[in-house]
Amino acid sequence: MSELQKMAGSAMAGSISNLVFLGSAYLLDKTLEPNISTFISLCLSTIVNFFMQQFVFGGDTENQSEAIAKFFTVELLNNSVILLLSNYFIDKKHYYQRFLPKTMRPQYNTVVRTGAGALSFIFIAYPLRRYWVFK
Repeated sequence: MSELQKMAGSAMAGSISNLVFLGSAYLLDKTLEPNISTFISLCLSTIVNFFMQQFVFGGDTENQSEAIAKFFTVELLNNSVILLLSNYFIDKKHYYQRFLPKTMRPQYNTVVRTGAGALSFIFIAYPLRRYWVFK
């Protein structure tokens, strides 16, 4: 599999787990504080994401415990960045919400979480998964 195919596959797997993240966070926002729903949703999507990324990169099942440890180390860093960015912008919602078009303002939390996830994928998650976890 070429490098471009691996990146596309990883992005697709990440997109699916991101849908799990955003969907569960959206539903949990109705009953919990947004910061708590973000955390719970990140945990759930991390589990889904591991199995999908392992499939994309063809992880070695003989060294699966090592891959799991590395993957969850990367996800801890990745999710921490997403959580910090999301919580910062959610806490400052009254200031930053005005920069969104009026039609998107009701979905502010989802927009913030998507942006934080995209930045983290490009600069943290993909490079570390590709060259360290599933090398």
